[in-house]
Amino acid sequence: MDAFGGYAGNLRYYVNEARACGAVPILCSPINRILFEPDGTLKNLLGEYRNAVKSVADEMHVPFLDLWLRSTEYMEAAGEDAWDYFWGDGKARDYTHTNDIGGKLIAKFVALELLKAHIAPIQKHIKSDCIATPLPKPSGRKNQAENINDYKTIGLVNLPDLDRV
Repeated sequence: MDAFGGYAGNLRYYVNEARACGAVPILCSPINRILFEPDGTLKNLLGEYRNAVKSVADEMHVPFLDLWLRSTEYMEAAGEDAWDYFWGDGKARDYTHTNDIGGKLIAKFVALELLKAHIAPIQKHIKSDCIATPLPKPSGRKNQAENINDYKTIGLVNLPDLDRV
């Protein structure tokens, strides 16, 4: 579906439907996929969809959460360690779908974007001291097994393969 065609049209439809029901719509861009260029930057695979969401949000006066930009900046800075946030079995990699660790990271991006957008009814429920998104340490692979075991204790199950770290 074309970003500025049917995709943007669907966004407008959902904004109008939400408003008709008395809801306050918020539009989020997609996160970027994790395919790296040789220079270490991420391929711009969903940038046009991000731009379409931003355009509709501006046009319809709807808060916009830029998950594409946040995910791009974060994953480029993380480099190869970024793969620990996405599905994979040690051989095959999924460059689109996050695992539980990545899902938690994206949830933090959403919270950060909600604070940035100053959406008062939601903002008061966000614990800002719980949403830091530090980059993985360069030695993160050595310590990843400990991190994964810690994540398991809070119920996260879609985790990187421990045999790979």
